[in-house]
Amino acid sequence: MQTMTYRPLADLHELEGNPRTIRDDQFEILCQSIQENPAYFEARPLILSNRTGILVILAGNQRYKAAQKIGLEKSLLF
Repeated sequence: MQTMTYRPLADLHELEGNPRTIRDDQFEILCQSIQENPAYFEARPLILSNRTGILVILAGNQRYKAAQKIGLEKSLLF
């Protein structure tokens, strides 16, 4: 059974070739939303794979980048 846990953002790697993009204005809104309401960030944990021994973000790459930008150091992961 998989469990949720906290990990430092520095341990994570973005999905190479991630097809999802976000406009700059939407990215700024995302950053502001996470900063104003940190529960928003935790309500949708990042989903990872460690199949290769590296923690790769499968879902939540934009949230990961936003969290880094606003200075968060850790994230709830699944």
